[in-house]
Amino acid sequence: MEGSDSLSWLVWIPLLPLIACVFALLCRSGVAASLICIAGMAAAMVPALRAFNLSGELDAPMTFNFTWMTIAGKSIDFGFILDPLSGSMVAMVTFVGFLIFLYAAKYMEDDLRRGRFFAYLSLFATGMLGLVLSNSLLLLFMFWEIVGVASYLLISFWFHKPSAAAAGKKAFITTRIGDLGFLIAILWAFQSTGALLFYSNGEGLLEGAALETLQAESGFWGLTAAGVIALLLFVGAIGKSGQLPLHVWLPDAMEGPTPVSALIHAATMVAAGVFLVARTLPLFDGSPALDVVAWVGAATALFAAFAALGQYDLKRILAFSTVSQLGLMMVGIAVGGVAVGMFHLHSHAFFKALLFLGAGSIIHGCGDEQDIRKMGGVARMKLTTLVYLCGAVSLCAVPYTSGFFSKDEILAAAYHDRPGIFWTCAVVSLLTAMYVTRQCLYVFPGKHRGSGGEPHESPVQMTAPLFVLAAFALAFGYFAVDRGVFEYFGGYHAAEHPLIVVEVAWAVSLGGIALCCLIYAGKPYGGEIADPLSGILGKAYRVMENKFYFDEIYAATVCLLWQITALVVAILDAILAMFRELIVFAAQAISYIFHHFGDRALIDNWVFDGTCDSLKESGELATSPQGGFLSSYLRWVALGAVIFGAFAIGGCS
Repeated sequence: MEGSDSLSWLVWIPLLPLIACVFALLCRSGVAASLICIAGMAAAMVPALRAFNLSGELDAPMTFNFTWMTIAGKSIDFGFILDPLSGSMVAMVTFVGFLIFLYAAKYMEDDLRRGRFFAYLSLFATGMLGLVLSNSLLLLFMFWEIVGVASYLLISFWFHKPSAAAAGKKAFITTRIGDLGFLIAILWAFQSTGALLFYSNGEGLLEGAALETLQAESGFWGLTAAGVIALLLFVGAIGKSGQLPLHVWLPDAMEGPTPVSALIHAATMVAAGVFLVARTLPLFDGSPALDVVAWVGAATALFAAFAALGQYDLKRILAFSTVSQLGLMMVGIAVGGVAVGMFHLHSHAFFKALLFLGAGSIIHGCGDEQDIRKMGGVARMKLTTLVYLCGAVSLCAVPYTSGFFSKDEILAAAYHDRPGIFWTCAVVSLLTAMYVTRQCLYVFPGKHRGSGGEPHESPVQMTAPLFVLAAFALAFGYFAVDRGVFEYFGGYHAAEHPLIVVEVAWAVSLGGIALCCLIYAGKPYGGEIADPLSGILGKAYRVMENKFYFDEIYAATVCLLWQITALVVAILDAILAMFRELIVFAAQAISYIFHHFGDRALIDNWVFDGTCDSLKESGELATSPQGGFLSSYLRWVALGAVIFGAFAIGGCS
């Protein structure tokens, strides 16, 4: 239903972090800037929680629309929307974001650019909050790009490190590839329907005549226009949410400060692509595009789970885990609808934020060491160990944790709809339990293998937010199911859970943990010792360790083609520049000939100027006797007389 000005307060949710960003940039004190940004996020959480409470009572989306501009009599409208999808997202983003801001205040206290860091964080939050509230495809895209710019600034924040600068550029360029598909989808949708608002009294893009028009209009590859637009939107989601083959930026994004990794990988940027698919799901319904989403998500989840099993960087393992879990979210939306996919998105936000912040605490306690082979003995950091293991068991989907409840719904929905994807997701869950257990075995037990001294516990300002996240990582799933998460998301009903689904869910979770423990039990690992898995898997482990050589393949194909194209363009530019210089030289030579031989020698000396000089000289010669002196005249008279006399005498004789 159409809202009124009563919903105008939604604007304050993204506006408050933006105001905090501006004031933080004006502050000279990093402490003051961080406090302002924390206060801005806390203030935004108040209307966000109000939106969450109100959204659960709605029977249909409420909107607040307004005209942005009018072109040739056609109005371009923007708007904000309140429904369970946007209400739950703003509550999650502000709550998790606030905890990350608190953590970052201590984590970044010694950084000289602390104020600018928090300004970037607030800008990032502004983009994400505006994105999830947008009732316009164009407005969503604008906030989408704000998120992209902020992510570039944050990932490359420590730009003095070449790896961080390269990671920022990689993220920005890779996601722009996906954004091109998003932009084409916007133009196509507007050209076909003239609508950009999602909901507008039955005239929105996702309702009524506009949706029917897109579903009836022919597109490409045997798809309707709705199907093609859906695929183009999914291309944008692939870039932003790190799906195959545009996933390569996301593991490198961990080069930024740890709070950035937590914000990007858990609550904001990577969730944007999943949210876009969920928001525009009516365009996907009944189209093969939904099958593409399911299979791309399943393939991404499987690939990233294998890749995570071969990594040694603490944060990179979690980064590949994020890629894998995002694939499961895509599968959840494709096979079970918005409720299933978004349930896992929210569950993942809590335990992955916990894991990244916990990883930051571990790295801080180990003297900035990130290689798990050089860790060990971290269990002496008792508080960090406790909360990190809470996040780990939830990611492993140990029964009755949040991850278990949300993954279980994906498995159940896939079992009824797409059995092939069900077994793929089961394997992914098994591998997830294995790489998380492997990471924990390297990090926590045994003696410390690093050279930076024994691990020490992090300050309370860093550990306190972890306990809040740990509680949600363990209990959120149960309470979400108990309080009717599927009814909240518009009356979706959970799929039936046959015995085989329950058995598989338990087996892959607990079995993955047990299998990994068996592989590593009693065997040396860490330091320079080869990983026990490498002896079992052989060359396959080398492939996993090198992330299936995606970066190398891109370097040998796309990047090489780009370099060749750049070289060809440079050569053509040089050739054209040479032709330009030749033409300029020829023009100069011709002008020189005309100037020196035509103008000066012929025209000046012989034609015009020469004739004038001759006339002048003749005139001067003719007027030379007219000197004005009497003596001169008398001489000329005498000379004339003599001459006349001579002629006279000659004539007489």
